[in-house]
Amino acid sequence: TGSRGQFYGCSGFPKCRNTVNYVKPRNTAPLPHVQGSPEQEAIWSTLINNACHVVVKALAGTGKSFTCRYAMGKLNSNLKIIYLAFSKEIVTEFEKDAPANAEVRTLNGKGYQIVKKAFPKAIVDNDKVENIINELVQPASPEDVDNHRMLVNAVDKLVNLCQGYLIDGSNAEELAEIACRHDVELDSDIREKALALVPQVLTICRERHNVVSFNDQLWLPVVLNLPCPKYDVIFVDEAQDLNKVQHSLTMKMLAPGGRVIVVGDDNQAIYGFRGSDVDSINNFT
Repeated sequence: TGSRGQFYGCSGFPKCRNTVNYVKPRNTAPLPHVQGSPEQEAIWSTLINNACHVVVKALAGTGKSFTCRYAMGKLNSNLKIIYLAFSKEIVTEFEKDAPANAEVRTLNGKGYQIVKKAFPKAIVDNDKVENIINELVQPASPEDVDNHRMLVNAVDKLVNLCQGYLIDGSNAEELAEIACRHDVELDSDIREKALALVPQVLTICRERHNVVSFNDQLWLPVVLNLPCPKYDVIFVDEAQDLNKVQHSLTMKMLAPGGRVIVVGDDNQAIYGFRGSDVDSINNFT
């Protein structure tokens, strides 16, 4: 241990190469007794004494994060638990107090882990879709550059939405409706070409699995039916903002007889622009 952290200035270097990364030990201290609100006590009692799925609808600032964090420690230590957090910041916060049998990840982080296990040489490239579009079509002339840029932007957005909705983009009418719903500009100059390109790009995205975009991290495990780890209990934070592919990936990780604990507030849904499902919370039930 050095002044700048674990293994900094290690006297064994370079012999220590290829050893495993330092992993901070999980909290194994006994769970302190907490007297919760009547609502919190009801939630904890349901989790401990029943085997059902649970939906927790709570307003902002009502302590739902603490309720879930405390609930993980009250569950049987033999259960395999994952908490699917909304952001990396929440992952960092929750990991400190998570019990040894609980994993804390974002959905994208877990999806990427699944992709990397299936395709160890996979790399992240968030320009993947744009690069594929530029491989398939180029500006016809210098005067066509602006139209080409508009085409690339439209196809890029539609491909991302199709991945979120779990559709293949082959239905032009359905695709045009999604473009309208999400304010994707499809001027007459590019409309026909854009609608034709979307399914082509999606097919290449699916085949080119050694390059992974942000959306691929969720989409590839589902459309390629990649092997997923199974969990006895899955906590889903901010469930009101999940789209179809996120919902599908979550359920793909649920062990037979497992439980989903869904936490959210319908009034706080903010990700409609990326295709989040307005009935996301209810769909878990």
